Amino acid sequence: MKKRFLIFAALTIFLVGCSSDSDGNSITEANVLGKWYLSGIKINSEPFTAQTHDCSTSKDFNEIFSNHHIVYTGYGTDCAVDDTEDNTWSLEGKVFSIIYDGSTPPDVYEIIKLTDTEMRMKQTDGADSYVYYLNRI
Repeated sequence: MKKRFLIFAALTIFLVGCSSDSDGNSITEANVLGKWYLSGIKINSEPFTAQTHDCSTSKDFNEIFSNHHIVYTGYGTDCAVDDTEDNTWSLEGKVFSIIYDGSTPPDVYEIIKLTDTEMRMKQTDGADSYVYYLNRI
């Protein structure tokens, strides 16, 4: 009986020790590809704030492509596309960067959670910390 407990304990420690910081998927380029919409944001220690979208039937989203383009699509109150923006992105480890036209520094985020349906990205700006909650479309 004692031997079985030790084997179970060792197996449990091994499985817990192998868990990923991404809570499900490893953070790879393939796993971040797709359409993602912002569901909310948490600023510093403030409560979570849900994102409101102008269109009731379509959410604004970013689509991340394998060619390192990230395309933002925004909808107006009439639910017609009223804004698009094409930029590039890079991923190094957990660091996801959006590179704009070259005249501004990139926006840099740390991916702190990644599953098949959810991604959380943290951005630090001086003393402020922002956590963006994204869901896959």
